[in-house]
Amino acid sequence: MDNKALLLIDNINNVGKYNYVLSSDRKKKADRYKFEADKKRCMLAEFLLRDALIKFGYKCDGEINYIYNEHEKPYLRDFSDVFFSISHSGEYVVCIVSNVEVGIDIEKVADINLDIAKRFFAKGEYEMIMALENENDRLDAFYSIWTKKEAYIKSIGQGISFGFENFDTTSKDFTYKFQELDLASGYKCSLCSKEEIAIKVKQKML
Repeated sequence: MDNKALLLIDNINNVGKYNYVLSSDRKKKADRYKFEADKKRCMLAEFLLRDALIKFGYKCDGEINYIYNEHEKPYLRDFSDVFFSISHSGEYVVCIVSNVEVGIDIEKVADINLDIAKRFFAKGEYEMIMALENENDRLDAFYSIWTKKEAYIKSIGQGISFGFENFDTTSKDFTYKFQELDLASGYKCSLCSKEEIAIKVKQKML
């Protein structure tokens, strides 16, 4: 089977346009959030997942049952041959479903102190950023690397404690595949997988 993936993205303000019922697991999680925006992100994440599963060809009209590995990466108990990853930032949530392990991360681009890169990135990554003369280029490179690191950690089923400084996404020896996706203005998004994946993007009501 060819490696394939379906990616959905939507704005949290569109959450009320979905007719799906939240799973008991996701409802409990959403109810724990104090702020409405956080509740919307939590709900939209599962609505996009269910939408993606249906579009991917799976019957998904019942409860979604999650299982988690030791680092809290979620899997689908009833779809052992399906992998997914979810990320959110600002007003957007992205969800990708694939037949291979995959990780995705989206971040809203904002001004940031690049000392963070010196502290948390690999030496080669930091040096690559600082070699750029234009400040906007440095910021773009920072978010490009940040989203790739987050996506990689998700793809291998690890948590943030794995340590950003322990791997260099710019190294020629890095074997995982990255794809940068231009999904929404002012946001950076990266996908990571061990193998090449053909991605179909469905942008919802942006």
